[in-house]
Amino acid sequence: MSRNICTVCLFGCVFLGTASAGEMLTLVDQGKARVSVVVPAKAILAKGANRAFEHHRLAAKDLADYLGKMSGATVTVSDKATKGLVPIYVGLAPTKIPLTKKSDFGDAYLIDVRPERIVLDGESSHAVRYAASRLLHALGVRWYGPDEMGEHVPRRQTITMPIGRTEEAPHFQTRNLGSGEWGWRNRIGVLMLAQGHAFDGIMDTSKTFKTNPDYYPIVNGKPYRGQANLSNPKVVELFIQKIGAEFRKGPTTWAGGKSAAIGPDDGLLLDERPESRAMESGELDRIFRVPSATDRFIKFANAVAAGLEKEFPNHTFGFYVYSNHDFPPRTVKPHRNLVPVVAPIAFNRYLSIGNPNEATSMMLKDNILAWKGLCRRVGVYLYNYNLADTAMPFTRRLAWSKDLPNLYKWGVHDATIESMANWHTMVPGNYVIANLLWNVNSDVPAMLDEFYANYYGPAGPAMRAYNTLLENAYESTNAFAGCTFSMHRIFTLELMGKLEAALAKAVAAAKSDALITRRVGVTRHSLNFAKHWLAMRSALNDFRLAEAEKHAQAFLDEYKTADKAYPGYFVTYIDSYFKAFHHRSFVAAGKIARAGTVVYKFPDEWNAFLDESRVGEKMGLHLPNAGLGNWTKLKTYSASIDEQGQPFFRGLVWYRHEFTLPAGAQSAKALKLWLGGTDDVVHAYLNGKDLGTQAPGNFGPAEFDLTLAINRTGRNILTLSVDNSGITELGTGGLVRPALIYTPK
Repeated sequence: MSRNICTVCLFGCVFLGTASAGEMLTLVDQGKARVSVVVPAKAILAKGANRAFEHHRLAAKDLADYLGKMSGATVTVSDKATKGLVPIYVGLAPTKIPLTKKSDFGDAYLIDVRPERIVLDGESSHAVRYAASRLLHALGVRWYGPDEMGEHVPRRQTITMPIGRTEEAPHFQTRNLGSGEWGWRNRIGVLMLAQGHAFDGIMDTSKTFKTNPDYYPIVNGKPYRGQANLSNPKVVELFIQKIGAEFRKGPTTWAGGKSAAIGPDDGLLLDERPESRAMESGELDRIFRVPSATDRFIKFANAVAAGLEKEFPNHTFGFYVYSNHDFPPRTVKPHRNLVPVVAPIAFNRYLSIGNPNEATSMMLKDNILAWKGLCRRVGVYLYNYNLADTAMPFTRRLAWSKDLPNLYKWGVHDATIESMANWHTMVPGNYVIANLLWNVNSDVPAMLDEFYANYYGPAGPAMRAYNTLLENAYESTNAFAGCTFSMHRIFTLELMGKLEAALAKAVAAAKSDALITRRVGVTRHSLNFAKHWLAMRSALNDFRLAEAEKHAQAFLDEYKTADKAYPGYFVTYIDSYFKAFHHRSFVAAGKIARAGTVVYKFPDEWNAFLDESRVGEKMGLHLPNAGLGNWTKLKTYSASIDEQGQPFFRGLVWYRHEFTLPAGAQSAKALKLWLGGTDDVVHAYLNGKDLGTQAPGNFGPAEFDLTLAINRTGRNILTLSVDNSGITELGTGGLVRPALIYTPK
């Protein structure tokens, strides 16, 4: 008797169909293949010979390879069925089977298993590849990481699977994680909604800036070689002309092929032209504290969309919700064909969306819902690493487990997640992301149970304890500052002790298994980055300059060692980000230790004045007799301005400190002021004398010559103004590292 059966495999892979109860198909019997893989003839060609069939070729290769890895059997791949073997048709069904499920961009697939054959098919060639990967997934194969170390292949001489049929389509229509072969095997695509920084390409700035300066905004009183003058009708016409010409060529590279990126370039969208300011709402952006440009941009984008609507009524225009055009417009509604993609680069990087521990996490939820209320389709562009740092132990696994189901519930079904090949922080997070993007109802606890058993074996409980500590630390923080400037708040001594204890248990449990020992070893390097960072920060804050440089070098050496031991797991940005944002300060500290003598150490806490309106110089704050009635106290190197209640401050931070030189330094030939790190541009005054301005950038050190301005025997008043109004790290500003006076040897 036949009846409908529903055999549920791991992670909800459901085979539906009409078959005898419990009927199974044998793929491999005692190490001997009972199936062969059949692909279109053009997929048999060598790699790259026919790109149209590349997904078929790779799907067939994976099927043959992994069935062989599982059982030792040799599975053949051909363009014809082999007599006596059950064919697995990869996109080459003898009879077309219509799909009942659909997706927006060709991702739906079917797996139809019958006693006489298996059919893998889909809406597109890449969907066929998804089907092959899902079949292997149903057999227990897992791809947790990017290479053989990251995969799990169960060993069995006999492989069977239930007769039946499954069809699947994704919940998130675009699912971009930038993850290569690993991504295809986990049903992560490459398609994106139209988005990105498009102005420079459309404007052809290298040519038009000189010939048409009126196409560009006015910033600081002169034309700015960037962005666009959105109030100029000629710029609107230029965009209409350029985008229209692109549409007429045929499908674009964006998802669906009927869309274009129309968003501003990276950086603030400013313009001092009166006609441009008249297009704005008059409000300040709540994070960047500069005029909100959203209304100005939307009015411009509406004009472009309207100009193209007659010829291209169903084409869309995507842009980042970003920078100071991040919050919704107040005075205008977006055109029906505009598609915002929320890119929360200025919001919290650690917590789940809507987490009440930190203000911008709650703001982000409200912002997404507000844009969704204005526009037919809204996407997100999220971040899978701590921006400008890829070294520290970092995880958003717990946040993703909340965010992705919530986004889907809020009507956001398109996600691009900026990621790097930084796998020491992304196992098992990426695997969880991939499954939730496809099916937001995926059972995450069951997924993790399986992962820890498969990947870490006897070390699984200890590694789960380690990761849980890390996940909870990020999800429960109220930190906002980025680029490692909050890491001392997250990696407390207590947490570091617990992480070390859990990792030690994992190492001990794994010692009899070389593969598991190697997997655990990745985490050892990852935690070492935190140890080096905390040690170098502590040393510099204690003015142990040579030791601080030593720990900084150990940080870089750790990267070299880790990268050599685990190619592809520790991205090169670990090295480049560290050198860009931190290393200069520690090298300079070491140089002072070797070639100078420190004669005065400035305290952590200074008198400070937060000058958002930039009136400090007119108020005479740089003068030695200026009163301190409106000043407050701010710490410098021990705490970011985020920690001190000013996460959104943009402007000038004025610092003032009174000191006298110690007797031993009064006869020094030369005296240098060294600021270990500033965010960003610093202007220095000593006893009212202007010492000049320096712009070290990226939290770098600044140095000023005090020799001629300093009072060697009496009191001195040092005043600094530090400008953080540009786009910098979240919740930073002012002095971010220790300051001192030294005399060269």
